[in-house]
Amino acid sequence: NSGHYALTELESMQRIGVTFEQQEEENSDNKMNSSGSRSPQQRRLSIITQNVDYLHQRAGTKYVTELHGRTNRLKCWECGHIRDRADFTEDLERLNKDWLQEASPKTNNHDRMRPDGDAQLSNKVSYDNLSIPSCLCCGGFMKPDVTFFGDNVPKHRVERCKAA
Repeated sequence: NSGHYALTELESMQRIGVTFEQQEEENSDNKMNSSGSRSPQQRRLSIITQNVDYLHQRAGTKYVTELHGRTNRLKCWECGHIRDRADFTEDLERLNKDWLQEASPKTNNHDRMRPDGDAQLSNKVSYDNLSIPSCLCCGGFMKPDVTFFGDNVPKHRVERCKAA
């Protein structure tokens, strides 16, 4: 929307933002020198967001801390491996091609897919043969890389926001 584009423009003019060192999120502990000031490798961060939809980046904002994560990636509960959600979905559909064909006729076309991505399936659909792709690194369980209600925001994200 126009608000996101306006924020992007202000960011490019360096009129808004807080600073942080440009690092990968998992290693994003803000490092300050002994005087408490930040090092010269600083970048601008214009947004700390609770959105999980990647909207700020799609609008062009470069430096975003996503407090509650992102829905377009999955994270392994065991080893922390990150996987693109589109790739995971392709594997899910490939592994369950027969199941999807069996479930589709039992599903009312009007209710098949909702705007939020959920689907309404008939009570007649069995989940016994549904296969869920495992983590490619360790075989663990993959879940969307978001903070769900009742979960804790990862400490490194909280610290990054506090340091801002």
